[in-house]
Amino acid sequence: MKDKLQDYDVIEIHEDKPTRQSRPSSCHRHPDQGQKLLIGATIAVAIIALALSFLDIQKDDSKAPAPNVIIPTTMLQPVAMPMANQVTPPSETDKTHLLYMREEEKLARDVYQQLFQHWKLTLFSSIARAEQRHMNAVGQLITRFSLPDPVGTNGIGVFQHQKLATLYSDLMARGKRSITEALRVGALIEEIDILDLEAGLKTTNQPDIQRVFRNIQRGSTNHLRTFAHGLELRGEIYQPIKLTKDSFNAILHSPTDTGFFANGQ
Repeated sequence: MKDKLQDYDVIEIHEDKPTRQSRPSSCHRHPDQGQKLLIGATIAVAIIALALSFLDIQKDDSKAPAPNVIIPTTMLQPVAMPMANQVTPPSETDKTHLLYMREEEKLARDVYQQLFQHWKLTLFSSIARAEQRHMNAVGQLITRFSLPDPVGTNGIGVFQHQKLATLYSDLMARGKRSITEALRVGALIEEIDILDLEAGLKTTNQPDIQRVFRNIQRGSTNHLRTFAHGLELRGEIYQPIKLTKDSFNAILHSPTDTGFFANGQ
């Protein structure tokens, strides 16, 4: 009985009357109170964690645009938009020159490819590749101006212009006679090319046509020098057929042009 009083009750004696006051011991707590403290601590930890998460979200969102702001698509994925490039239609004379030069460059390529196959002289193979680049350059202009391509899928020696078809046959017959004659054929083709390009340059105001024709003409002058030099190595002096002697000598003694078609010409 004495132990129970020590645990739960303390009797306070007053002068008037004794009273009993119940006081929990510091060593023992009611089981329900411990559970409440544990639950309260758990809730407190959860609230603190939630608050910290909210602060992190706020920090990240500070860099993002407001929900109602419309983001331009260029900010999401930058795209380089090309400027509108209006094409000035070529004149009828320009069209004629472009279509003809497309096939004339093909004639040069076809002849050089066939002469290489016949004589196995690498000079013809190298210049044939250059003529292919000339063909491509004129072909790009034809596509740009939406013109019908006269070459299409035509094979070796096939041309829409009958003049070029006849010239091809004549040049191939001559070129197969000898290597020196083949070199003369190459020089003649380049003479014709230089003059036809010059005629086109005199009548056009189209910057793109001027640029391409001048670049091809530079290549043709280089080719002419190469063929003349090849003949010189074989003891032959080339005499121009289409160009004047002064024009030919000016080309012959000028340095190799390293313009747009540098080296590859």
